[in-house]
Amino acid sequence: MSKATLIRVGIDVAARSLSVACHVNGAWREGEFPNTPEGHKALWRFLRKRASSVRVCMEATGIYHLELAMALAGQDGCEVMVVNPRIAKDFARAANARAKTDRVDARMLALFCERMSFVRWRPPATELLELRAIARRMDDLAQQAAAEKNRLHAAMIRSVARDIEVNIRHLERRIQRLASQAMALIERHDALLRNFTLLTTIKGVAESSAIRILGEVMFLPEDMSGKQWVAHTGLDPRAFESGTSVRKKARISKTGNANLRRALFLPAMTAARFDPAAKRLRDTLVERGLKPIQAIVAIMRRLLLAIRAMLRDGLPFQSERFLQPTTNG
Repeated sequence: MSKATLIRVGIDVAARSLSVACHVNGAWREGEFPNTPEGHKALWRFLRKRASSVRVCMEATGIYHLELAMALAGQDGCEVMVVNPRIAKDFARAANARAKTDRVDARMLALFCERMSFVRWRPPATELLELRAIARRMDDLAQQAAAEKNRLHAAMIRSVARDIEVNIRHLERRIQRLASQAMALIERHDALLRNFTLLTTIKGVAESSAIRILGEVMFLPEDMSGKQWVAHTGLDPRAFESGTSVRKKARISKTGNANLRRALFLPAMTAARFDPAAKRLRDTLVERGLKPIQAIVAIMRRLLLAIRAMLRDGLPFQSERFLQPTTNG
């Protein structure tokens, strides 16, 4: 079998295994490898035998794809693309995939790599990985604390209420300890400290929110447009129309980074109360017929675009510039 110049590979990533599929000389070549460092090396040997250059497509699957993506991106002759799982699912549906197995998913990702525009994934710096991990853990604990506070509100037995109060204090201490670790990391890196300082010029963005926002936006490529930032965060409006009779109100897609979306929510709520420009924007949008929560989402979108401009230009937040009402909100 002759060695191909370039092959496009789909990898379905699971917690313990990797299903691999690629077209070589008109035929499918497939394999399965453990999702371990040794498995990653065996996978690369499998691919290198078949082509001098390799383009790999995989889904973003939480933590499971990251080590594989970093291992392959570090190999000469290998380029990696990481796609949103929802986009991959829509592609498979459009390609009329009739089954849902690891093998089929790997083939669909290989076809996606062949037919769609290839966007190369760049490995993030170590400090960014560490910051995002800390920020996401803070978010996890904050959600647990919020759930406990809801339980406390409904607790009718005093002994149970005391236990919940103890757990809330414990969670809050852990969050603060992680925040201190994040700040120590940020202060060791000039770029992180610069951007953190810029974020805290936004009314409503304090230390915790700035850590969580920074942990997400620092991963976004510099050449992404504002619309792409909005779509990545799942704050882009999605219309629902069919024929002449179905005209539902547009809603945000929520197809994107839920961690960044959550990190923006409280700052938007706070800005709507205490920032005069944000309050005017919220009131204007409500007068135009939006629900209050829809107005908050619009402020979240504005804050996200403001953050992009601030980090790009190195300038502090200017609410009068970024939060002026427009014709379409």
